[in-house]
Amino acid sequence: MTAGQRRRCFGLLRSAGDVWACVLEVNGWRRRRRDVPLTGYQALCRELAGSGPGTFGELDSVGARSVLRRFS
Repeated sequence: MTAGQRRRCFGLLRSAGDVWACVLEVNGWRRRRRDVPLTGYQALCRELAGSGPGTFGELDSVGARSVLRRFS
């Protein structure tokens, strides 16, 4: 693996962690407001779509949806 590939790999892992942390934080806010947490894949994807492109660094929407699929 080249240095550039290694940097990209760690960047993608970091961005996937950002998606995961975002879902946990949003659900924490929802619980405090006594709302139902977002748990289904489609509900999580709707929330992701509202955040706009480039929100999670190097991770594109397909990659972010992959993280959400594993969460749900």
